[in-house]
Amino acid sequence: MLRKFFNVALIATFCFTMACAGNNSSNNPSENASATESEQKTEQPADAQTEQQNAEDKNATEQQTVQPAEQSVDLSKKYICPSRCESSDNEGVCSQCGMDYIENLNN
Repeated sequence: MLRKFFNVALIATFCFTMACAGNNSSNNPSENASATESEQKTEQPADAQTEQQNAEDKNATEQQTVQPAEQSVDLSKKYICPSRCESSDNEGVCSQCGMDYIENLNN
């Protein structure tokens, strides 16, 4: 029982030490406030850049996305792309997505 108590105390001490290890607290509240303000000022431009980059990535993705409803694939051909990009009478590879054609079972 005493051994369990010491193990729990050791684990609790370790957790407390790790939780407080990254905290550079000082007794002067004005120093803490100024440090927090300077950290926020340096983070704002990075956040704005990240938001702008995410918006650009989203626009690029939307432009590259192929909508299946907009494409009409001739389903009367013997082979079709699994993602319905193209169809062909001969076996081969889709020029749009690179997947191998599969046999059209509806034909």
